[in-house]
Amino acid sequence: MRTGPRPVYVYLHKATSTGGLSARVKIASRWTGHKKIVGAGDLDGDGRGDLLVRNKSYELWRYGGTPAGTFEGRIATGRQGYRGLF
Repeated sequence: MRTGPRPVYVYLHKATSTGGLSARVKIASRWTGHKKIVGAGDLDGDGRGDLLVRNKSYELWRYGGTPAGTFEGRIATGRQGYRGLF
């Protein structure tokens, strides 16, 4: 994730067969108000990677991966008290 005053972008770095990382690919923009973003694997069983996001109010949100490599709209997973998760 690139942080700064504005905008905030989320980048994907895929693993390579040699154990390194590929060049970054921008997968989201204008992600302001988030404190932590974690690639959490396939949480909903659709075969695509999902993100868990904690905002500045410590609410936890899930963003489901799409076939295009972007993310769907957020889904609430918990509304408060997620200070210690990540």
